[in-house]
Amino acid sequence: MKKTHITLLSGCLTFLILAFLFYFERFIPAGTNSCVIHDAKLQYLDFFSYFKDLLTHHNNISYSFSKGLGGPMIGVFSYYLSSPLNLLVVFFKKSQLVSFYHLLVLLKVTLASITASILLTHYYKSTRKIIIPLSTCYALGQYSIAQASNILWLDGVYMLPLMLLGVAYLVNDKKGIFLCISTGCSILFNWYTGGINCLFSIMFFLYLSLLKEDIQLKNFFYSMIHFGLCLFTGVLLSSILFLPTIGAMTNSTRGSLELNRLFHLTLYNNPLETITASLPGERSVLGHATLYCGTLPAIGCVGALLSGTFSKRKRMVTFIFLFTVNLLFYFHPLYFIFSLLKYVSSYWYRYSYVAILSVVFISADYYLHDNYKKSIHYAFIYTFILFILSTISRSYTSSLYIFIISIFITAILLRFLTHKKTIICLSIFFLIETSYGVYLQLDYHSTHDLASFPAYQINYEKQWDKLSRYDKSLYRINQNYCFNLKYNTIRAKYNEGLAFHLMTVATYTSSPDDNTREFLDHIGYRLEGENLNVVNESILASDSLLGVKYISSTRELAYYKKLPISSGAFTLYENPYALPLSYCYKPHAFKKADQPFDYLNNLYQSLTGIKKNIYEPISYTYRQSAYKKSEYDLTLPQGHYLYYGCFPIIKRYRGLLQIENYKTRYGGWLSPSLFPIPVQKKNVHITITGRKKLHKGQFYALNLDVLKEMTDYLKNNKVSSLSLKNGEVLVKHNNTQDENILISIPYDQGWDITLNNKKASYTKLGDCFYSIPVKKGHNVIRMTYHVKYAKLSIITTIIGLIILYLMYKKSL
Repeated sequence: MKKTHITLLSGCLTFLILAFLFYFERFIPAGTNSCVIHDAKLQYLDFFSYFKDLLTHHNNISYSFSKGLGGPMIGVFSYYLSSPLNLLVVFFKKSQLVSFYHLLVLLKVTLASITASILLTHYYKSTRKIIIPLSTCYALGQYSIAQASNILWLDGVYMLPLMLLGVAYLVNDKKGIFLCISTGCSILFNWYTGGINCLFSIMFFLYLSLLKEDIQLKNFFYSMIHFGLCLFTGVLLSSILFLPTIGAMTNSTRGSLELNRLFHLTLYNNPLETITASLPGERSVLGHATLYCGTLPAIGCVGALLSGTFSKRKRMVTFIFLFTVNLLFYFHPLYFIFSLLKYVSSYWYRYSYVAILSVVFISADYYLHDNYKKSIHYAFIYTFILFILSTISRSYTSSLYIFIISIFITAILLRFLTHKKTIICLSIFFLIETSYGVYLQLDYHSTHDLASFPAYQINYEKQWDKLSRYDKSLYRINQNYCFNLKYNTIRAKYNEGLAFHLMTVATYTSSPDDNTREFLDHIGYRLEGENLNVVNESILASDSLLGVKYISSTRELAYYKKLPISSGAFTLYENPYALPLSYCYKPHAFKKADQPFDYLNNLYQSLTGIKKNIYEPISYTYRQSAYKKSEYDLTLPQGHYLYYGCFPIIKRYRGLLQIENYKTRYGGWLSPSLFPIPVQKKNVHITITGRKKLHKGQFYALNLDVLKEMTDYLKNNKVSSLSLKNGEVLVKHNNTQDENILISIPYDQGWDITLNNKKASYTKLGDCFYSIPVKKGHNVIRMTYHVKYAKLSIITTIIGLIILYLMYKKSL
């Protein structure tokens, strides 16, 4: 059988198994189930909508005003969307994105099987059929299915075998071009897994080098230089996208490295935990890494370590390599390095596919060079160790017994593999075992929440189209409602602005902009982790400042104007106090404050010079009526007021806040800090119950008469002309005096600003918005966004291509 046949059969088998299980599990479009869970549901579908708009020139790759208050998009693109397979989105409607997502999973997992078979056939120079199931084991291993909800990482799964093949060509044939190209592609397709693959290729290079019988220090040194040059060239080739990504990451602490963690010389758990964890249906958590990919690789791996077919030296080098790979999950410095020098608090062991490929690669060595006669012995040794470890940890599960039975069935069939009927039986059992393992993972990592997604997309898009026809001016919107909102006001789906090309307030990405996030935190939309702000309820004074003219809400909003175009599950409201996105003002002294009410009082006074407070304190009485239950009785001022409250955030408080019939979680993940008091009566009772007792609260009334006075003053100073395009801003105005023009766009190093064709000076309102001093007369302000390191990235990529060409000419 030819190598291409082996490769095609590996891919076809993987595709058919996974496609059948998708159908069996009734995945969309065959049913209502889906693997689009967690961040896939909260982020990725909206990013695919943005990408579809990007391909049709309705959005921008460098900068978008749909990313929160506005922000650079190159970091979002390179992390989430740079896979070439994403181009297939052009064949799908936005309402069909769940089906598109499932197709991507099928294709990427299939590609992983194909590239694994390419690695095994070319490295071992074999076309034996055993490569087909081994490649399938890698592709359908625990990682690929469990991380299907993080589809961006699956590009690393199918690129890793190609990079390792490039390493093999370099070590054995002194040819490095394949490694250069595969490295560059891996980083381009997803820089995160590309970095993991580069790190692991170093380990694999050392492993293959040590396997050579005739290794010499001088030759090893030259080979190591050659290897380093190839990796470096691959990075240069990817720098067209990678360097701008680094530039975008400097906007946030997410781009900083936590190098001090390298010196925590501790173990998370006993490294032998991997054996008991690698069972069908198991899930990885910190200190418990599952590398399950079937019984066939498990037997083969033990065989490669114990079979007399291999030299003691080779078995020792292989053992050291596997032991080191296993330490990646338990020894803190190694774990931290492969987490790319950042603390990880979710999706444990994002790099575990490198270990699964190691197991498959080494087991292939056994199956391609041994006669399988001792397979039962190796199965017994493995299960004996497994049973002893399970006894010590007292972890007797159904998966344990199923795995033990399965491994002996596989071993017995391998022992008598010379018979045709045995080959058929082994093939059937392999299909059953593999399908069962995948089924367990799919069953756990799936949801029925996406059944209503197509209708939501269609209706929501129609709603915003109606709004754009109703009001063609420039404004922001705020959403108190989103898809699949399960808990009152609690959500993390903040990217629908990108999905529907809307100017919003909130965003949730791994490429955040810290100055924007900190400003939103100051005005009441608190920081949550390193990625987002909690924007679950509209804060009128804050939204007015941001230019939020329309709010979607399922709750009745007092003092807002209900729009006649509202339809569906939510109502659209107009904010009568919304400020324009650019206006003139005379700057006055601004004093920062720790809590949002005082901060906004000071900020509005600074903008208007009107010495009045929009927020007035509310008197209240406090009592603790029960253990960890705090109660507050408020006396509200009457008139044109809205009411708000805030408690000092206590980590892990995880309380329940109740105001009359209004309830929300408080002091936990995604819960607000500043909350509305949605009542219009004199006396109100508030209770909050949580893990600790609270004392002081902050309760304020928003004086709408004062807010109207201040916003009307600023509205009257609106600029004559404002044009906003993604990455371009043009302001024109005839100023009657020397003053400042405020442009409600967050500060970013990428903006080049000119005033009357000369470089403009500026200050930052609240360390966020641009405030540009102008002279009396006609003024024209132009802002143009340039991607950081864009020119440098082109130069370095050209250098990489030149090095690649020279290597080709010199046959390196």
